Formats: sequence, structure tokens, C-alpha cells
Amino acid sequence: HKYQHRRHNKNLLMAHIIFAAKYRKPILAGSVREDVMQSIYDTANDTRYIKKMETDKNHIHLLIQYDPTDSITKIVSRLKQHTTWRM
Repeated sequence: HKYQHRRHNKNLLMAHIIFAAKYRKPILAGSVREDVMQSIYDTANDTRYIKKMETDKNHIHLLIQYDPTDSITKIVSRLKQHTTWRM
């Protein structure tokens, strides 16, 4: 992972986020899994956040990198907002 260089600082802010399916139902298989992953990538495409993503039957792990000026709450809300209807 690369540090982000700014005028007066250098940083590497990362977060591990887990999205679970409602009631932990094992719905992330086949085309549903691919659709959800694609939706997350599409949502984060303009923000360059996602460094790694892995899925299991009932949850998704994301490793994201973000700027100190970005709110982690807003990042998670945005990603969740675009995937909730698919899960």
C-alpha cells in the first residue's frame, strides 16, 4: 500500500469493513455475489477506496484506504446504500 503524500504530512489510513447479509442468510453465491461485488466496485470507482474485497456466503470483507479529509462514516454509508437492495 502506498502512503499518501501531502504538503505537510504523509498518511496511510485504512479500515477493514464487514457487510453482513440480513440475518446472516447465505445469499452471496453465483450471480448475486458477482452483482454485489460489481455494485461495490462501481460505487467506489470514482473514490478509489477499495484495496481488497473478499466474500463468503453471508458477508463481504472490504479493506479500504481513504484520505484524512474523508469521513469513514460517509464512505460506509455510500457503499452500504448502493448494496443494501442487492443483499
